[in-house]
Amino acid sequence: MGGRRDDPGLRVGGVERMRFGPKSRPDLMSEGRFLDIVMGERIVSAGTMHRDNIRISATLCTVELTEDVSGGTQVKLTDQSAYLDGSEKPKDRQSGWGKIFEHLGKHLSAGATGDRTKMEGL
Repeated sequence: MGGRRDDPGLRVGGVERMRFGPKSRPDLMSEGRFLDIVMGERIVSAGTMHRDNIRISATLCTVELTEDVSGGTQVKLTDQSAYLDGSEKPKDRQSGWGKIFEHLGKHLSAGATGDRTKMEGL
């Protein structure tokens, strides 16, 4: 799946828009707004997802960051979604978030080794 992300404006009130889907037909559009940001603690956003300009879901998403016992960072994601037309299911969203966290892990691992090429390729 390919994707294009507009400037996320990571600030309270900032808007994030992203178009994604198969490279031959990126028919999904996500649009969200950042509602609350406490640096190093949490990000809360709300948004909608559209397929071919038809709203298919609405979501409130909270990402919480806490220190774990090893001194690293624990990330807790809470995704509260309403699936509006039946085309998307919770397992689809779980799969999507899984891919995002997989890419994040690769990005963080590349940063730890200093390999900037890998980080830029994500």
